[in-house]
This record gives sequence, structure tokens and C-alpha cells, in this order.
Amino acid sequence: MNKYERRVNDALIDPLKIDSFGMTSAYTDNFIEASPSGVQVFQNNEQYAAALVPAFEGQRRIGNPKATVKQPRNVAYFLFEYFKVSL
Repeated sequence: MNKYERRVNDALIDPLKIDSFGMTSAYTDNFIEASPSGVQVFQNNEQYAAALVPAFEGQRRIGNPKATVKQPRNVAYFLFEYFKVSL
């Protein structure tokens, strides 16, 4: 998770220098994203990779200077308990 956090923060500093391969390799073929706009399922493909630059530009535009990943196991446990995900 430290590498992922570093890649995200590098992208927030300069979205044009995104490590697209590194970012996409952190995900499975399909993954879930939760944000204020809702929960979505994405495919990890070229379309997702192309959406990274505008996504990080948007984060910079709204003043998001840094991302911090905290206790990923607790987050996974919360999601499992809240949504009763079957693994």
C-alpha cells in the first residue's frame, strides 16, 4: 500500500507524470470504487488507464493535495461487515 500511496501522491503533484502501469497493476481485472458520488464497478483496462489523468487533474483542481492510506485491513473488514460481501 505504501507504493500505491506514493504513486497517488506523485500523480497529485503532477498528473501528467502518472505511472499508469503502476497504478493499474495495483488493481484486479474488475474493482469497486467508493466515493461521494456512489459505489461503482470498473474494469481495469485502457479506458480506466486513460481516465487517470483527468481524475487526478480534478483532484488537484478541488484542492486535494495528498492521499493517505490508513489501515487497509480495517477498511476491508468494514466493507465486508457493512455490505456482507461474500468472498
